[in-house]
Amino acid sequence: MFKNFKTHLFILIFLCCALNELKAQHTIKLDNKPALDIYQDSLKILSEETFAAKEDNERVEKNAFFIKKFINALKINGSFNYGFDSLKRISIIKSTDNAFRIITWFLPNNDGTYRYYGTIQMGTPNGSLKLFPLTDNPNIDDVYALTSNKNWFGARYYEMIPVLVNGKQPYYILLGWKGNTIKTTKKVIDVLSFEKGEPIFGKNIFETEKNTALKNRVVFEYNKQNTMTLKVDQNVN
Repeated sequence: MFKNFKTHLFILIFLCCALNELKAQHTIKLDNKPALDIYQDSLKILSEETFAAKEDNERVEKNAFFIKKFINALKINGSFNYGFDSLKRISIIKSTDNAFRIITWFLPNNDGTYRYYGTIQMGTPNGSLKLFPLTDNPNIDDVYALTSNKNWFGARYYEMIPVLVNGKQPYYILLGWKGNTIKTTKKVIDVLSFEKGEPIFGKNIFETEKNTALKNRVVFEYNKQNTMTLKVDQNVN
């Protein structure tokens, strides 16, 4: 049985190299802001209508319209640099090197479970659109599994930390919220990297118990009546 408590968990992540080695790339001048503003206004209305829907099938249907319109907005050249700040229901986190941004959100179901949606938008030199849609697989429960964007351990990410090791291509630690059931909620620490240009989720870097195999991700599950804080301690060097 769960006891009522408030957990403050600080994840201490040691970066092996200075983050200022990650240099900004793909800075595209945003000349299409008026068109994107119009899309954002209609997307905001559609997003709120989606969450206000009473039935699951109605939410899914409205969300499908939202996705279609959102993709049309992202097709506008230079959209990578447009923040969509008015869309409070979705999370957009851009990597510090401007290589990509990850966009995630969720839909609640009437039975207390959730569906997760998202995409990775790559920064391209000419501002054209390159996406890796994220397909949620609610049946993934293996913390040792490596997954792809087509087989995604869905979550709504709220923080991303780049990690550089010995000058190799960086990987990115993701902190996410994952509503679970009517009784419990989850917080997630996952890892995103790219191999041959394709996104991979998970990396065997997490030691949660001595003398056991390293995990590819960490999942915390707690009573929905409780509160858990999962964040990076910025004071640790």
